[in-house]
Amino acid sequence: MAQWPLGRCVSEAQADVGGLPPKTSPLLIFFFVNIDRRSMTGQCPVMDRASDHTLSPAAAAKRAGCGRTSIMRALESKELKGTRDNRNFWKIAPHDLDMWAKDRPGHDRTYPDTNQDTVRTDDLIKTLADLAAANARVEELRTAIDRADAHHSAEIKRLERVIEQLMQPRPSLLERISGAFQKSSSGA
Repeated sequence: MAQWPLGRCVSEAQADVGGLPPKTSPLLIFFFVNIDRRSMTGQCPVMDRASDHTLSPAAAAKRAGCGRTSIMRALESKELKGTRDNRNFWKIAPHDLDMWAKDRPGHDRTYPDTNQDTVRTDDLIKTLADLAAANARVEELRTAIDRADAHHSAEIKRLERVIEQLMQPRPSLLERISGAFQKSSSGA
């Protein structure tokens, strides 16, 4: 019998399923194995996940020491070889992953080269300095606002006096002429 992917499965099926004639087609035997109550998984024992030597993107990321997103970007850009199975899941061969990981730079965003405590202390010092500068600027702006408010209040009072003067009744033109005439005749 030729060695094809189901070859081992067929020989196991002939042993499992008794009473079938020896010349039964491999496809028919495979069908009987899949509906047999002892193997309701629907998969041939040779082709199960334990014997499948491929990795999911999450397992590949763990093996390569990077994030799953990096693996997905590499798959999409075709830097990393991978295939999709019938359920549209990515399958990555370990050899392809090792070749891709060998060509990668030594660092990743999830594994920084610097000491986290030093970075945080430096960031904290810079943040505190920025906060002190921002507080000083806030006080400076508050002082400017107070000065502007005082200036605006004084200007509002001046304009209110001008409006009051303009609102007072003024003598008519004849009253002013006659009043000017009376002042000049009484003073003469």
